[in-house]
Amino acid sequence: MKRDPNQIQIEFEQIRPEPILSHPSTSAQSGVTTQLYMEQYLSQVDLIKRIDALENEMKKLEGFFAVNTAVINTLGNPRWELRQPLSISVEQRGVEDFVACLYDVDLYGYGDTVPEALNDLKIAVINQFEYLIGQDRKIQLGKPLKRQLQFLRNILVKTDA
Repeated sequence: MKRDPNQIQIEFEQIRPEPILSHPSTSAQSGVTTQLYMEQYLSQVDLIKRIDALENEMKKLEGFFAVNTAVINTLGNPRWELRQPLSISVEQRGVEDFVACLYDVDLYGYGDTVPEALNDLKIAVINQFEYLIGQDRKIQLGKPLKRQLQFLRNILVKTDA
């Protein structure tokens, strides 16, 4: 919201600060009072300009950083099926910036659209599961990866394709 400079002047007149030195007895003190008064006034002008700038930036960001939920029933891969539908959080971080999040196991997909982000997440789920299966045979996985592998084993099943 852009403010009219005349409107700002009216607002300043309504919130004009009282001088810090209230009873100047000499002209030197009066000069100090005037200077302090002007500094306060200019500080308030600067503050209102900053508030206006922040309000404009906030308006630009409205509608972004939205979080929605999508449900996927398939991974789009003939070798793997889901045992049950998965609830996915989809974050919109910009006009063309989406992140599909499977928070249960910290896996994410990215894209310029919601379908792109979901497809990227599906690929990430399959790749991570296949990687963890291979690593589990070779090394002892740490707790976070064991938890991730167990979750993926519970939701994925290999097909005969």
